Amino acid sequence: MGFFIVLEGLDGAGITTQARLLAEALRRRGEIVLLTKEPTEREVGQLIRRALRREVNITGLALQLLFMADRAQHLKEEILPFLARGTVVCDRYLYSTIAFGSLEADEAYLMRANEPFRRPDLAILLDAEPSACQERLRRAGRGLELFEDEGRARRVREAFLRLAARYGEMRVVDANPPIQEVASKVLEAALELWRRAGSEAGRRL
Repeated sequence: MGFFIVLEGLDGAGITTQARLLAEALRRRGEIVLLTKEPTEREVGQLIRRALRREVNITGLALQLLFMADRAQHLKEEILPFLARGTVVCDRYLYSTIAFGSLEADEAYLMRANEPFRRPDLAILLDAEPSACQERLRRAGRGLELFEDEGRARRVREAFLRLAARYGEMRVVDANPPIQEVASKVLEAALELWRRAGSEAGRRL
């Protein structure tokens, strides 16, 4: 059975880039890897994306419930079946629902609502300054989505750091340095899973 690895953080922190680089690095080491993301490309995920672009008016708790519905289908149809034969690297997961959702819904409720979902073996929080994330988004020519203004981003970052202190599977990686430097730290955090698994297997033998 493979490992389930999640990358989290603010928009503009480099999550999609680092998820791709991690998947590529693990494949070079001979691992079978599925690279996936949330929201998904399924029907519910597409509705979420329209809401984030402000094309439809779905905000607050209703939007976070849609994220959870998308996640339930994602787990059942894609993540859990693949873990039987390889490793899954996921661009965002339940921690984003809690951190971003805490802006408009009760954080404790969102944590309870997400308890039934399988927790990953490792969740890497790419922690970057909100101002730096905003600048990266501007350089990329992206229009700001629902949660991307700097004031809200600062509150989301605080929520992510609270989650990192609460959930033992979360590791914080500084996402402010250059891409390859961050990628090395992300890979090192991931490889610790394989080292730990090897050590535990040795003790059993």
